[in-house]
Amino acid sequence: MKVGHFYEDLHVGDILEHDLERSVTHAENKLVEDLTAYIHPLHSDENFAKNTEFGNITLNGIATFSMIYGMSSLQLSTHAIANLEWKNVMFINPVFMGDKLRAKSEILMKRESKSRPTQGIIHIKTIGLNQINNIVISFERVYLIKKCRDL
Repeated sequence: MKVGHFYEDLHVGDILEHDLERSVTHAENKLVEDLTAYIHPLHSDENFAKNTEFGNITLNGIATFSMIYGMSSLQLSTHAIANLEWKNVMFINPVFMGDKLRAKSEILMKRESKSRPTQGIIHIKTIGLNQINNIVISFERVYLIKKCRDL
């Protein structure tokens, strides 16, 4: 796995399989609930959750987003300057305690910055998958990144 891609390293159509994987735990779900104050019984109350269409506690969506984004950050964010936009965030399938998550990203677009000649703009789509390859989340990110030749 290459750590810290620069603008020139990334090409439209590239698919990056991110090496990091995570197994979801109740403790992580509770931590995100405590940090964000987003409290819903679907994510914390077993009796409530078993009577829903999911039949069990599901991971808080903010935790799902954060974990999948985090799995991509070693490769994609090391030389990032700033996130410019998040869009098309879709929670496609529920994540349950014990699920093993992984991520992959596709480079959708890139261009040189008009106002910052030592930087470029990258548009990426990232998906998160569980242990049976069901997509659980999909989102796009646009960010400013350093060019390696100008360091």
